[in-house]
Amino acid sequence: MSGEALLADVVLLGANGAFGRTLARLLQSEGLRVTGVDLAPEAAEPASLTSYLSGDATAPSAAVLGALAGAGVVLASLHEDVALRALGAVLPPLRPGALFVDTLSIKSGIAARVAAARGDVEHLGLNPLFGPSVGFAGQNVAAVSSRRGPRTEAFLALVEKWGSRVTVLSPEGHDRAMAAIQVATHAALVSFGAALHGLGFQVDELRHVTTPPHRLMLAALARLATGNPEVYWEIQHSNPFAAEARQALQDGVGRVVDVTGSGDAEAWRGLLGDCRQALGGQAEAFAALCAELFRKV
Repeated sequence: MSGEALLADVVLLGANGAFGRTLARLLQSEGLRVTGVDLAPEAAEPASLTSYLSGDATAPSAAVLGALAGAGVVLASLHEDVALRALGAVLPPLRPGALFVDTLSIKSGIAARVAAARGDVEHLGLNPLFGPSVGFAGQNVAAVSSRRGPRTEAFLALVEKWGSRVTVLSPEGHDRAMAAIQVATHAALVSFGAALHGLGFQVDELRHVTTPPHRLMLAALARLATGNPEVYWEIQHSNPFAAEARQALQDGVGRVVDVTGSGDAEAWRGLLGDCRQALGGQAEAFAALCAELFRKV
């Protein structure tokens, strides 16, 4: 059976969300039949869907249950708390061999629950490592598959066709990696913003004396601060390795305080050496990327 046939009938839970709308457009462009499900009476982008059902994924109506039973793929583009509450209602109707896809930022919990509830369905966890406005082309996607099969392979091939770089990890490996990639990064940005606030820094007054690194930090902070707080809270609150990442960040600031307070220039060079070691063989590549970004800010 071709990939298109394996993925032909898709039920998209959370079809009106930002990522839901993005996924609906992409799936439709592949000629797939997509049934959108969301709480609102009407679809936000009806042209991207084959059909739309107004309903609650945590308490699906008979119509939604019927759509789930007939689907080859069920894609849950939902916030973590909703997705986890919906599993008990969404998984039972699925036919054996169907593919359940989630887009949660944390994978170990949902992977274990899906595997325990339905050992006869495929499960693919996708974590698009970018905002929906950016789009899939040229971006990184982390993937977790607790039970892989032909529909999983077809869906992963589709994501790669959209131009993304896909890396498959174990559920625990994913969450450990995201503790460094997302938890520590976001916590560092929020701490930077809190420091600016505490210092009484006024961007409006001092924008024209900022440096390129400072402007890049301001840009990243602005994207986070104007984004969806629930997404960033989910990452900080739910990742089982989040506390470890924040402690490492706190320890890093502590090292800066200790080294600069001691006046030990050699210790400072050692600290920067540790930073270079963390960059591994990618130090020159990221330095070149930084130089390119500096020319744009």
